[in-house]
Formats: sequence, C-alpha cells, structure tokens
Amino acid sequence: MRAVCWVLGLCCMLGLGALLVKAQTQEVDITGYYSGDGTFKEGEFVRITRSGQTYQFLQRYPVGDWVGVAIRDGDNLAIGWQRADGANLGVSFFKIEKGEKGPTLVGGWAAYPGGGVSKDTLKWSRKIE
Repeated sequence: MRAVCWVLGLCCMLGLGALLVKAQTQEVDITGYYSGDGTFKEGEFVRITRSGQTYQFLQRYPVGDWVGVAIRDGDNLAIGWQRADGANLGVSFFKIEKGEKGPTLVGGWAAYPGGGVSKDTLKWSRKIE
C-alpha cells in the first residue's frame, strides 16, 4: 500500500513539474504597436497582428506604408516586406527580447537589391484595440 501511495505521489509531482515547464515555455505575445528606438516621428509606427501561424506586418511612414508577412521560430522573427505600391522590397530579422512594457525586437533589415544590413530595434508600445 505504501508503494502505491509513493508512486501516486511521485506521479502527481511529475505532473505538476510538467505543467510548470509548459507555463514557462509559452511564447510571448508579440502582437501590438511598436515604436522605433527613438527614430519614429509622430504618426509613424509598426503594427504586428497574428493570422493563424503567421503574422502580418505594417510599417507606416508619411511617404507610404510597408506591408509584409512574418514567421516566428521561438524567439526569432523573420519578415518579408514591400512598400504597398511595390516600389521597395526587403527582409527583416529580429530576436524577441523582454522589454520594459512588452517585447523588444532587436535585429536588422536589408532592402533589394542588397548591399548591406542596417540594425533595427522596435519597442512594443501598446495593444491593438
């Protein structure tokens, strides 16, 4: 009888441990509005929304909007984008880090036809309403 109680107790402890590990490995919600690291002016922003297993990307500037699709692998985010009028094409890559108010995306981008990678940091600013 003691052996049965011991086995049941061990199973309960392992089950609770598995639940704690699962809770710790849940992905951070990256949806919302982002501001540049001190580089965005009034009315400029990035918005990331989720669409199934992918994310939709919108970057708004006075000269136009850039739209794209993103895929996530753990704490890595890759975005393919172009200007809404098709005039500019590029890619971004980010590491998702813990920020003060929400996630911070740290990485870079390159535009077609290439030639270099520019560093970029986006800081989460607010939820999508």
